[in-house]
Amino acid sequence: MVRIGIVSTAHLHVNSYADVLKNHPRAQCSGFWCDLPESAATFREIHGYKQLSTLDELFAHSDAVIITSENARHEAHAVAAFAAGKHVMCEKPLATTIDSGARMIEAAKAAERLLMTAFPCRFSPAYQHLKGMIAEGKLGKVQAIAATNRGKCPFGWFVKKELSGGGAMIDHVVHVADLLLDLFGEAPVTVCAQAGNNMHGQDWEDTAILSMAYPSGMAVTLDSSWSYPASHPTWGDVNLRVFGEKGLVEIDLFAENVEAFAAGHQQIGVGANLDEKMIDHFVAAILGETELAVTGQDGLDSLKIVLQAIENVDSTRRART
Repeated sequence: MVRIGIVSTAHLHVNSYADVLKNHPRAQCSGFWCDLPESAATFREIHGYKQLSTLDELFAHSDAVIITSENARHEAHAVAAFAAGKHVMCEKPLATTIDSGARMIEAAKAAERLLMTAFPCRFSPAYQHLKGMIAEGKLGKVQAIAATNRGKCPFGWFVKKELSGGGAMIDHVVHVADLLLDLFGEAPVTVCAQAGNNMHGQDWEDTAILSMAYPSGMAVTLDSSWSYPASHPTWGDVNLRVFGEKGLVEIDLFAENVEAFAAGHQQIGVGANLDEKMIDHFVAAILGETELAVTGQDGLDSLKIVLQAIENVDSTRRART
């Protein structure tokens, strides 16, 4: 049984990971550490996991950890875990700077431990089917992709740049950027972006559109906005419309659900639990049963694309002033 500790309850995804570990046949949660008292108390009440007072104590009870702290703290927590000889699955984005992400990768190599970036979309059956179609040439040459990763603004530390590294772009671009890197094995040659604060009117971007050109000539647009209202039944979406020489494929990675209407509206997921599939893979890799499919390098490569987009927005604004 692989013992997995949770480092921080800051990120919203921590609750899904905690639920997966409750019933996992080959892994169990060894406890959690968090220095955010209110968040930790709520998490402890909901999930019943043991709270450890220090990171060292958590490491002593764990074979691996899932890092769900604020983005800017990923490096410190990962490096500490590697120093203690633990494997790491780190929430996306991997880091907030290229240098920080590179140091995480080097620390993993030095410790001879796994560093996985939490990209659950890679494990979507719909995405895997699309990947197979492209690999088999069923669409011919892919000419363009229109993608979205829109969602609700999570507020809190997500809108504090010193902790998050940015707003909607750094939060949402990485998922689709990673899928495209995985599908085509190439990074865009140009990344242009527009961003605004159209939804909430604050000093962080909540609307963002990227336009990317790839070496093959493929053109990609990506809406990575926090544009869903609080009343929307889902947290967000990941959609790809793939235009090939031989046809068009449209996939929605989170569409497997039942819409229920009674006293109110409820959306009930009936399809694959992508977080469960991702953690299954992490456990299998720890046990030496498979090669890690999503690495720290994958997280760093997707971060580079996000930072290009942010720099493009910043440089455009500087040119206008």
